Amino acid sequence: MYRHVLVPVDCTDDALRAMPRIIKFVAQMTSCQVTIAASVTPAPTEQISQGKRLHAADALNRLHAYLRGFGVHTQCRIVQGADPATAFAAESLNSLEQYDLILMAAYQTRIEGFDFPCTGSLVDQIAAGTGLPILVLPSRH
Repeated sequence: MYRHVLVPVDCTDDALRAMPRIIKFVAQMTSCQVTIAASVTPAPTEQISQGKRLHAADALNRLHAYLRGFGVHTQCRIVQGADPATAFAAESLNSLEQYDLILMAAYQTRIEGFDFPCTGSLVDQIAAGTGLPILVLPSRH
């Protein structure tokens, strides 16, 4: 079915809470490889940029350990771009990895914030920049 799945994550606790749904989906595919990716946006200074990369790496390491505990073969990537949607879409298209599917949790379907009215969901924005299928798994809070 799917050989390599890209799972965009953010660096929040919601990402960890969504992992049981992702595990339930990918555990059915015994030979599937999973790449979990976090995005880092530009920063005004190198020190802030380094802090963002360290924060993303820490979040990815926690998720990687969690998935590995359930026997899911994963690798981690930090992607960079002007915004998360652009970074993840570029990763899905331009990476040396050959992804078959983008898998996201439902909590990532809204972009909230007063500065971004009517921009559409993160899923919508990634879908506009990639030709890969995107599966959105339900999440429960």
